[in-house]
Amino acid sequence: SIRYPVEAQEKGIQGRVSCNFVIEKDGSVSDVQIVRGVDPHLDAAAIRVIEAMPKWKPGIQKEEIVRTRFTLPIVFRLTGDVDDNQKTSDNSSVPTEYIFVVVEQQPEYPDGVEAMMKFLGDSVRYPIEAQEKGIQGRVIVNFVVNKDGSITDVNVVRGVDPSIDAEAVRVIESMPKWKPGKQRGKEVNVRYTLPVVFRLNAPMDSNDDTSERGAKVIIDGLMPNPVDMSVTGSIQQTATIPGGEERFMRYIAENIKYPVIAQENGVQGLVKASLKYNSEWQIVSVKAIPDSKEESMLSEEVYRVIKGAFKDVVTTPEMKADYSFLVSGKVNDDKSTPIQGAAVVLKGTSIGAVTDSNGNFQLKVPSNDGSIVISFIGYKTEELALNKLKSSNGEITTELPVVFRLQGEGVKSYDGPTPDNAVVVVGYGSKR
Repeated sequence: SIRYPVEAQEKGIQGRVSCNFVIEKDGSVSDVQIVRGVDPHLDAAAIRVIEAMPKWKPGIQKEEIVRTRFTLPIVFRLTGDVDDNQKTSDNSSVPTEYIFVVVEQQPEYPDGVEAMMKFLGDSVRYPIEAQEKGIQGRVIVNFVVNKDGSITDVNVVRGVDPSIDAEAVRVIESMPKWKPGKQRGKEVNVRYTLPVVFRLNAPMDSNDDTSERGAKVIIDGLMPNPVDMSVTGSIQQTATIPGGEERFMRYIAENIKYPVIAQENGVQGLVKASLKYNSEWQIVSVKAIPDSKEESMLSEEVYRVIKGAFKDVVTTPEMKADYSFLVSGKVNDDKSTPIQGAAVVLKGTSIGAVTDSNGNFQLKVPSNDGSIVISFIGYKTEELALNKLKSSNGEITTELPVVFRLQGEGVKSYDGPTPDNAVVVVGYGSKR
């Protein structure tokens, strides 16, 4: 029933939309709300799908059919290569141009890095205002190299000064067509990051009216001859909940009960629970707060259902094979400065990541076989075997907020904090 919004596809937007709605006594769905959204287009699509659902089996409380509020996450995920002739259910054409962040073969400037440096040096006009103020620095620019080699969607990721930033964008937009990137041997659209460094070699003399023409500008963010980069990394086997967090949360929502004695005593509130487990599927700890006074009966119910979920969902024989590995690392240049925008790809796949402003990266891989390839323009490409990386054994913690809320005639419902990802359990009480 979900039709991925075209606008979201074109912009590469994906994520999880958490919806909250009411199951009426007749099973119909009403009062659909977005608890935590991603993008207006995706949010609207999620609401449309929920509202189009067939009737549910209504909730039952004390052998009576009752209205129940329900929380459901809907995940929108782009999967990569798609058929250019893909149609929607109404047979209308949809753009299927996916923008890759990491690819097996990166885009290249025609004639290489040295030609790019020459183009930048010849094309950049250092803003006079920035020269007068002695402003210089590195502008990180992000843009898309389309599969025909054209440059579009130029953005400044990290700027220095509005005038310098604008000049960097202008020059990037004026570049000739690149050699496009490739994935599985096919030319694809790729989002690319490029540093452009503006540097003055001497202060500008404000009393010299020829200084504008004589001011020398150095564009040195790129190396004509590739240099070494430094890559450090580690690998950790992870016990990601099989079927995803959605499966786990759905089990919780379907099996948690509002303790009858708590309803009768008007007990409600927020329970903050956490489950910690290791890569051997062993529970290290389960905590639920508050753990004292009347609210502890709510915490005990959360504790019960979490342990049940771990037993019935996570550690069933067919699910225990769902292991993965988390590769973490850092990429620096030869001067120990972090490299932002370096592509890190699991060799031979589309699994990858891009280093952040601190040079850090993380990606999940299905096994510890194979290798990761790290590349960035102006630097020698590095390849690291996963089985040679430092191994670290860690513990995984899943946070689970649960709100118990009473409703009924004369009952003041809980109106305290409700986290976006909370499971909401509705009970029925009467004025005490």
